[in-house]
Amino acid sequence: MIRRSLSSLPFRKAAMASRRVRRSADLRERLFRAALTLFGKKGYTETTVEDITEAADVGKGTFFNYFPTKEHILMAFGEMQLGKLEAIVHDTKQSDLPMQEVLRMLVLRMTEEPIRNPAIVRALLQATCAWGHAAYSRSQPRLARTIDPPWPGTPRDSH
Repeated sequence: MIRRSLSSLPFRKAAMASRRVRRSADLRERLFRAALTLFGKKGYTETTVEDITEAADVGKGTFFNYFPTKEHILMAFGEMQLGKLEAIVHDTKQSDLPMQEVLRMLVLRMTEEPIRNPAIVRALLQATCAWGHAAYSRSQPRLARTIDPPWPGTPRDSH
């Protein structure tokens, strides 16, 4: 009879992989949250990668496993916000709500983060201004696709 070690069992390998994935996601989230907190407190330009890794309690090299540059943290934040907008747009396009209600919901949901932490949003805006037009032009096509009609109550040929 051949004995198999526990680590060779398929469920054990899946559990180990799952643990690695969870740990990786946790580290990325810690870096992300630490960076946003520091951006809000110190400002974007004054915050260093070393500040972020110290606040997240990880080695400096770990940062670059998750974010190639400090700017990528702000891009991740922008992606998160754009993802929220896409979900809102998708949900509202599927609804029969009047346009006024759609717009009200859109404004409420998109202002949740700025209301919760205006310093982070201010840091994002300052960094975006510092990057110039190039950073905006990279996200603009996705934003345009997201808000492109048809919307409830609008004719399909109106755009």
